[in-house]
Amino acid sequence: MPKYKISSKDISNRLKLFMEKNSAKGKNMAETGGISEQAFSGYLNEKNLPASPILASWATNLGMNINWLLTGEGQMLLKIPPSEASAQHGETALLRQRVADMEKTIAAQEKTIALQEEKLLQQILVPTVEEAQGPAPISQPAVRLSPNDSE
Repeated sequence: MPKYKISSKDISNRLKLFMEKNSAKGKNMAETGGISEQAFSGYLNEKNLPASPILASWATNLGMNINWLLTGEGQMLLKIPPSEASAQHGETALLRQRVADMEKTIAAQEKTIALQEEKLLQQILVPTVEEAQGPAPISQPAVRLSPNDSE
């Protein structure tokens, strides 16, 4: 007995969510899946379920996680960028991955900067041995008086 019951209603709801989150249009989804807009409309209207070649095309070209589409489990998008992204959808997934990578890099750089700032503050605030002993005494130069200066 299968663990999951795949329903056209669940597939429809997840397709709509995917389209909303990825600014996808039904026409582009149909073209990417190699089907007519009418056939794609049948998925949205809970009349049919997409066949495996259509699912494979969405995974490959749109980065859609088919496990998520069928079961609701996992992330909506695959972690691996689509191998052959369509201009509108695949680039979105790739850009999201790049943004996530950049955010990680920025966080690491912020930590490095914080550590460097802490080291600099310690250098400024911790007195050196010379500073702890106080300023060096100022020696006065010897002054010679000339015979005319004494008057």
